[in-house]
Parts: sequence; C-alpha cells; structure tokens
Amino acid sequence: MRALVLLPLAALLALGCSSSSTDSPPGRQLSPLPGAILITYQAERSTYRQGDSATIVLRNGTGQPLGYNLCGSSREIRTGGSWKPIPQTRICTLELRILAPGAETHYREPITAEWQPGEYRMTTAIERMRSGDVGRIHTPPFTVER
Repeated sequence: MRALVLLPLAALLALGCSSSSTDSPPGRQLSPLPGAILITYQAERSTYRQGDSATIVLRNGTGQPLGYNLCGSSREIRTGGSWKPIPQTRICTLELRILAPGAETHYREPITAEWQPGEYRMTTAIERMRSGDVGRIHTPPFTVER
C-alpha cells in the first residue's frame, strides 16, 4: 500500500525537476496543502544579493512524517499583485525523502545573475505520509538585490 502512495508522489516530484514552470503534473495544479500551518518553509534571510546562496529551511511541526524533495522546488517572482513561476533548469534525482515529525532539513539555492532584483518566494510539493494528502507550500517572500 505504501508503494502505491510513494509512486505517484515520486512521479510528481520528477516532473518538478524538469524545465517546466511548475512541479505539478500536466493538466493538474496542486492546491495549497490543507492545514499546513505546522509546516515551516522559509528562507533563512529576508534579503539576498546576486552571488549569495539562499538557505531554504523545511521544518515539520506536525505529528506525522512528510514526503518531500526540495530539489524539485521552484521559484516565483512577484509581478504586480501576483506571483509568476520561473522555469527551472536544474536536474534532480527522483528520490522521495521523508522528514520525521519535529525534524528540519535545509536546501541551498544559488542566487545567480539570472535572478533579477525583486521579490521572490520558493514553492514545493509536500505529502503527508499517513493520510496521503499532497499539496503545495511556499516560503514567505524574500528580496534579491544586485
């Protein structure tokens, strides 16, 4: 039964590692993960400069394990009053990682010259391993300067 839950999430995360602008399967948009208030996903700093590396932290404050692959995360830039996905070009493994209750993990995202000054956020897919709920979470906004 667990393999039936993990296989679709692995496929979903694999799609997120392609050069598409979202990490949702074609024709399907992931909704925000319900009740994600106990999951923290944020950049360690509120401001970065080109040439820095942003450290993104995922903390599991829930009572159940979470499935994730932060390499499949994508970034969005604020344009006017909305968020615009930016296509990713990184190559990721298809592994599904498990974050235990109370644990945290980190991901380093290089802020290269292609990151124009502006307000950004990172977004990723998360699965609650016991219930099978899958959805999206995003970081609070952070700023990139020259």
